[in-house]
Amino acid sequence: MGDEFDAPFTRLDWTGRDRFDLQWHRHTGTWYRLHRDLSLEPALKTIETDGILHPH
Repeated sequence: MGDEFDAPFTRLDWTGRDRFDLQWHRHTGTWYRLHRDLSLEPALKTIETDGILHPH
């Protein structure tokens, strides 16, 4: 690995008590919500496993 990324590509938005939305940063500069209303553990697991949330 060893590569670093300066630009954001995934955003974890707090929406309520232990609830989060996951957003992906599009090439257009806008954020697009991919997953809604997840608790923290599933949200982090989704970031780990959903390839679109990884930098390319």
